[in-house]
Amino acid sequence: MKTGRELVRVSILAGLLVTLVTAGTVSAGEEKAPTGPDGCVVEQNFYYPKAGKEAEALAVRRKGSAVRRKLGLPVGRIFVLADAYSGHPASGKTGPGHSSHLMSEIVFANEAAAKAAHATLLASPDYLAVRAEMGKLLERFESATWHLADGDCTADGPGAPAQ
Repeated sequence: MKTGRELVRVSILAGLLVTLVTAGTVSAGEEKAPTGPDGCVVEQNFYYPKAGKEAEALAVRRKGSAVRRKLGLPVGRIFVLADAYSGHPASGKTGPGHSSHLMSEIVFANEAAAKAAHATLLASPDYLAVRAEMGKLLERFESATWHLADGDCTADGPGAPAQ
């Protein structure tokens, strides 16, 4: 039989564990994904359509998502610019032409998953056709790849993370 002091110690430890689990510091049976180079990779693609081609570029980007889905790859999310006069205030460049009209974001579990997805896409005639179609609609295209510094990859929404 436990003494009063031992019961208090067990109660304090149990309370601490409940606090840590509910605060997300410790998860029941699950480890948080690593951050940095060993953790998830976020790919953001920025599309700058030619004047008057914005709706067509969105439709083609959605075709690209359908190809990804068909290939069993993560689809991610597509964003449309909310403010036509957004830009890069730090550079002094704002207004039309200084922000992408479309942005897609895809989260991968790690660099290996991202590289495997890219290899699959480049081997797909359907993807290459969509890529060529999109190329005719754009003034320019930019892509950025990020490593998660803080947070949780799984908090990213329905398209994340891809294994």
